[in-house]
Amino acid sequence: MKARARFTVASMLFVAITISTAEASTGSDQARETLREIQRSASKAADAADSLRQFADRFSVESQYDKLMAVRDDINRMGKDISNLQAESGLTPWEKQAVDRVDALLTDAAKDAQDAINFFNENRVDLWEGQYRGYVDGVYQGSEHIAATLKEYLKYAKAHDQEEQLQESLRSQVNNMNYVLKTERDGDVAITEVQATLTLGCGLKESMKELAQTGVKCLILDFSNVAEIDSAGLGELIAGHVSVAQAGGSTILLNVSRRSKELFRLTRLNGLFPTYNGAASIVRGVIANRPHEVGSKTERDAEPRMLSEVYLG
Repeated sequence: MKARARFTVASMLFVAITISTAEASTGSDQARETLREIQRSASKAADAADSLRQFADRFSVESQYDKLMAVRDDINRMGKDISNLQAESGLTPWEKQAVDRVDALLTDAAKDAQDAINFFNENRVDLWEGQYRGYVDGVYQGSEHIAATLKEYLKYAKAHDQEEQLQESLRSQVNNMNYVLKTERDGDVAITEVQATLTLGCGLKESMKELAQTGVKCLILDFSNVAEIDSAGLGELIAGHVSVAQAGGSTILLNVSRRSKELFRLTRLNGLFPTYNGAASIVRGVIANRPHEVGSKTERDAEPRMLSEVYLG
């Protein structure tokens, strides 16, 4: 009788905890660790419930009591953790989704746990019956589902962290690179010498836009010192070209590497930019003499030794 009275009180504590108001979270930076704690609690509850559903007829009343107490404590702990997370305002979208999903699963598991407790208090001599096993099976299934769900969300979080670390590393590398955009201007014609790999954050897009806004109508990009253009760098170039074109200007490329030409061909941009091979000093002389004819047929015929036209294709 003593054990039954003690268990009935424990059952009341279970109900009180699961409906209590959430305590304030100590910060969103703890959300992921809290989800891991919930996952661990769910695994423990599932293990205890699994023992009850499989071996209920082999356990003594005291053993049944101890395992139900363990289930109750784990579910109460999960309920408190979920409530704290729900009160947190700084959760990421995936964290909110995980909390909502676990909350629904936990509600069902808590109901099954309460039903198992009630059945135990009223029918301790009939714990091998299917009804009792059905309740603990519900706790097992729900807890297993919670643990598996959080495993997938946390796996996503790890992959997301790795992706962010990689992006940060790339941003750091970009910031540490010595990008040089040296521009010489003669009226509405400008030559920009680009150095280093053309990639994200190299500043080419912004530079081209600024030149277009200040009246440049013919922009020549000297790629003599550009070893490579990646897809992000290609995006920078195209965005800059659009700014120049919208301002009524044109973009010409000088000394593009074979590898970069292949990238233009693969992306079907090989007809977008007139492209030349030649020394920058010669090009400067040409544009100084006839700035508005750069790239024209007249100029190419007149200066065959100064510029050799190499269209991408």
